[in-house]
Amino acid sequence: MYISAAKPANDALATAGERPDWLGDAMCNAGEHSTRHHAVNRAWRDCLAAVAVGPVLLGDKQEADRYKQYNSGHVADLIQPGASAWGTDWLGETKVASPLTAASHAGRGSAANGGTVSDMGHSVAFGNTEEGLLRTVMGCSERGRPADGPLDHTTGRGWVAFHKGDYHDARFNKNNQVTLLLVECFGGIARHGARSLRFFARRARDVKRGRDGTRYSRWHASSFLSHHTAAIVGAAVFTDAAHIEDEIVHLKQRAFGAASASA
Repeated sequence: MYISAAKPANDALATAGERPDWLGDAMCNAGEHSTRHHAVNRAWRDCLAAVAVGPVLLGDKQEADRYKQYNSGHVADLIQPGASAWGTDWLGETKVASPLTAASHAGRGSAANGGTVSDMGHSVAFGNTEEGLLRTVMGCSERGRPADGPLDHTTGRGWVAFHKGDYHDARFNKNNQVTLLLVECFGGIARHGARSLRFFARRARDVKRGRDGTRYSRWHASSFLSHHTAAIVGAAVFTDAAHIEDEIVHLKQRAFGAASASA
């Protein structure tokens, strides 16, 4: 849908011969995104803390040396010491991505670097975000041989080069559990985060071994899964909307400049 608050500025840009941003896609991807990320990360933290029996830590990238014990080279967004399925540490990497970026990835790769990701958001949920972020966060093992040529996504054949990933140390040296908590700016929660939410909900319902420290109110759903899904999704959608609202100010400034230049 068109953004009504930005219509006068977009009309002025169109009159001046510039490209308008009717749907707000460019505004969604412009500027800083830390506010959007921090809000969603706090919502995930509240969800984890509600069922955790130990501390839930928020990673601070300004103090990276403190967190090398969990993963060297990259600070995790969320940390639960000793909470993995096998008794080591559980690490969560929160990502709040937009599927509407200006750049697109055809997935053709090259003979020198092997196959690469392909944007498939037009046919697969999270097709523009999840594959690339999984490669960034979890890394990628080598597949095939360079002589096979880069991976062909249509056949599944070809060479994929090794990629270390941000959490290589946590996974392969420290044996920690790493989970990608991907939420798109429109509110969708990718499979790893959705699976974690369902696991936490089962723990909250376990009357013998579980706990539920969620602070429910009459304005929110009483179900753990519904409550925290709404909180995480709401954090992504509302902060993204606030970000676009801030960018409308810059759009109006650009429209004023374009109108003045064409006068």
